[in-house]
Amino acid sequence: MKSRYGVSMNTYGYVLPGAVKLARLPALGPEAKRRLKWIDHYHRCRNARLTCRHFDLPPKSFYKWLKRYQQSGLTGLENRSRRPKTVRQSAVALEKINAASLSDERRTPNSPSTRSTRF
Repeated sequence: MKSRYGVSMNTYGYVLPGAVKLARLPALGPEAKRRLKWIDHYHRCRNARLTCRHFDLPPKSFYKWLKRYQQSGLTGLENRSRRPKTVRQSAVALEKINAASLSDERRTPNSPSTRSTRF
């Protein structure tokens, strides 16, 4: 379609400045978006305590999320897993596992315990 000045009105094929950077941004969850509002407010007013009062949140929490944002960017505002990295195994559980593996080794195909399970 031509305008009255003779220039095509199509915008297909043109890349807007900064569009590539916007396309690479991670999709944020609702909690991360809420934290991003805190960070934006802080950058506008430059007062952490005022930001905490405005959003009714403890300063310790705000500083934690600000530090994560400064270190990791937008991905730092996402929730991290609360699952423990290592879990202690009790000695009783290990003994049961060892006893079960030993009893499996002692069984023979014709033992009474395996014969009753056959159909």
